[in-house]
Amino acid sequence: MKESIKEYYLNQANDIQYQGIDKIGRNLIHKLMEKPFSKSHNSEKIIELGALFGNHRKFIIHDYKEYYETDLLMNQSIAALQETNLKVKRMKLDATNMNKINSETFDRLISTCLIVHLEDPENVLTEWRRVVTKKGYLCIWVQLEPSLFIRTVQFLISRRKHKQFYDTHFNEHITYYTRVDHFIKKVFSKDDIQKAYFPFRFLPWNLNGTAIYTIRKNGS
Repeated sequence: MKESIKEYYLNQANDIQYQGIDKIGRNLIHKLMEKPFSKSHNSEKIIELGALFGNHRKFIIHDYKEYYETDLLMNQSIAALQETNLKVKRMKLDATNMNKINSETFDRLISTCLIVHLEDPENVLTEWRRVVTKKGYLCIWVQLEPSLFIRTVQFLISRRKHKQFYDTHFNEHITYYTRVDHFIKKVFSKDDIQKAYFPFRFLPWNLNGTAIYTIRKNGS
């Protein structure tokens, strides 16, 4: 990871992404990820990938026994979150290399805006599936790059909030939606896949910003 990108995530990203209209939109996406689950849902052991600032956990509506917030930069010298919830563990983990995690360990895997940052989505998705239990769930937030909706929002809003927005964006968002969608359908071909677009559920992907995949794993 380039030092400039690391500095952005450690010192700027959370403030830029979670203020104003961006915060409203992102919080609605977090809520959409939880919509398929009821309060009585049972996922005892959850792992969240790319969870540096712990933005998703507060939207979880069901109980759990263990919640692992993981990120490649988790152990860096940031204003670390002081976690008092004994159910929550924060640990450094590379979402592209999960060899140290046993197969079928977690009842639910959560990935927010991460998959379009990764070079090899097929192998990554295969690994994510491996660590989830039978009948467990994967909840994956996929940015709909390069939709007309996203490019319009970037031009009107994002570039004005961050001077180096396009440099950061194109260094980080290195794959595109239709590629990710293809590999999700391939890797999870035996599983149950539900997809919801945001913000316009019934419009095509090119007129939306995000797709949320809720996948229930069937078998090994």
